[in-house]
Amino acid sequence: MSSPKAELQELRSILNPHVGSTGATRFKSRYLLFLFAALLSAMYHCAGRAQYLFPLTTRHEDGTVWYNPDFDWEALKPSTSLQYAPCYDGYQCARLTLPMDYWNGTTDATVNLALIKKPAIVPVDDPQYGGAVIMNPGGPGGHGVKFLLRVGEQVSNLLGPSSDDVEGKYFDLISFDPRGVGLSTPNLACFGKNSILEQVWSIRNWEEGSFGTSDVAFGRLWAMSKAKSGSCASNVKEHDIKRYVTTAYVARDILEIVEKHAEWREKETSDEKLLYWGFSYGTYIGETFAAMYPHRVGRLVLDGVVDPIDNLQIAAFTDLSDTEKTMASFYHSCAEAGYPTCALADPNNITDPTLVRERTLAVIETLRYDPVAVIVPEPEVITSNDLRMLIFLSLYHPVQMFPILAKTLADLEKGDGSGSSQMLRPYHDLTCRATASIDRVFDADAQLAITCSDGDDLTGYNRTQFASFAETLTEISPTIGDIWAALRMYCIHYPLRPQYRYTGPWEASPAYPVLLIGNTMDPVTPAINAYKMAKRMTDSIFLLQDSPGHTSLAAYSKCTTRYVKEYFQRGSLPLANTTCEVEEKPFGLKGDARQIAAHTQHMDIADAFLEYGLGMRLLGSA
Repeated sequence: MSSPKAELQELRSILNPHVGSTGATRFKSRYLLFLFAALLSAMYHCAGRAQYLFPLTTRHEDGTVWYNPDFDWEALKPSTSLQYAPCYDGYQCARLTLPMDYWNGTTDATVNLALIKKPAIVPVDDPQYGGAVIMNPGGPGGHGVKFLLRVGEQVSNLLGPSSDDVEGKYFDLISFDPRGVGLSTPNLACFGKNSILEQVWSIRNWEEGSFGTSDVAFGRLWAMSKAKSGSCASNVKEHDIKRYVTTAYVARDILEIVEKHAEWREKETSDEKLLYWGFSYGTYIGETFAAMYPHRVGRLVLDGVVDPIDNLQIAAFTDLSDTEKTMASFYHSCAEAGYPTCALADPNNITDPTLVRERTLAVIETLRYDPVAVIVPEPEVITSNDLRMLIFLSLYHPVQMFPILAKTLADLEKGDGSGSSQMLRPYHDLTCRATASIDRVFDADAQLAITCSDGDDLTGYNRTQFASFAETLTEISPTIGDIWAALRMYCIHYPLRPQYRYTGPWEASPAYPVLLIGNTMDPVTPAINAYKMAKRMTDSIFLLQDSPGHTSLAAYSKCTTRYVKEYFQRGSLPLANTTCEVEEKPFGLKGDARQIAAHTQHMDIADAFLEYGLGMRLLGSA
């Protein structure tokens, strides 16, 4: 079997994408260990977090409400069939009762999945009705219900027929909170109902910093992961939901949803096929479904593909192949845009990305020893760890975030932290979760249990072995290697094993070819993952999008959008070795008015993906 490096070289030689240098831009060793990424998810729990990062709001810009927290899910009676009730504005909701354990007969207990549907504009018996597309935003731990509420209208327009297509299909859209997550019950929690303790724990992690913050930080973070994971896995009863949350169970739940939807529309269920669009971790759900139930695959779009072997090993050696390319794209795109479009570019119009890199590293170095004090009614201090987290976030969505990152760096270079302070407030707010828990959009505790249960048993690893692993991963990606290493640290201390998990094989012959999408510069799911998975699935096609960022949502591409639409509409696939260009890039949008309008809808979906799915496998915070 060829090595990941050889496969990556083969991929690049076949497709020859027009991207920048593939050489990694390395931080100096004292910059290597970023702030422990578990704390990022705290941002997504707080209704009042900074709007200048990713807008989390229950209102549209015109003031109309898109999410009504007053809808009473508990009043919605669970059922073993899909019993929809009107909810929110134009949506339908249901609570579907399914077995807690499908395979082992260990319990008669059940789970109640929270489902939401945006109905097609035609009835199910209309010739233009195309079925139900199930969506998952990623995580694990992302809330599918709120994700669809946020993007339903845009996705309906994206997947629906063109105005001149009189025979095109209209789809129901369905999403759900996976078992143990969000509005589904029973809910998985490591801290029980003590939201204050969760917040305090997050703040302690945040202030501890990263492994290299001090000579004692590594030991403290190791002990905190041991305390969190060990406590989460203790006092677990035989029929506790924590034993039944692997992705194999989620894939089986999706099969049940497919069949229950067929029953709801009074259709035979024996051959009902899955229509699915999954992002990031959502691709692992799709991979698992295709491997376990290949004959039930109808249309699968896997966008930002997770390597299943890495996922089982909780290793991520291939996942970080292109992280440094993504980081380098910040320096290149800033220098190319020039000053003042990029606030960190050289004012004398010297378009050298090395200058941007040097200024970035200099600001990080300065903040390491001399944090910026912010004098406001609610005082703040901006540290190097705070800045590193913004850098990490930026790699996921460069079009939106690179200009913010450049402005933040330029301000901090001058000692101005007023803009940065908005970012920090949610991390330090001890009341947001207690008073606004309804706005929670991501479950870190569920992520911990799902990730560690899916993966191999790592409890035999000691601290020395982990330190060696973290060093290797940091060599692969100095920017975020230790963040992914921390994922394994938590699973080393999580001894609870699931009742069932799927471990392969991953080669499959699905009933219909799968469309797999990868970006040329994705920081955590590189294109090689999609390329390898396409070869494992008979007749499936890999589509490359030439852009930085995580998943195809990182940048609007008319080409990619057209192929996704055509795949769902007619089952047509792009030719092998197809590369899609994009209509937007960091520091500037290009295209005509129609493309700009499409970009606006696309950004709504991209923002929701980052808010509700995160696309990041992070652990340890509230």
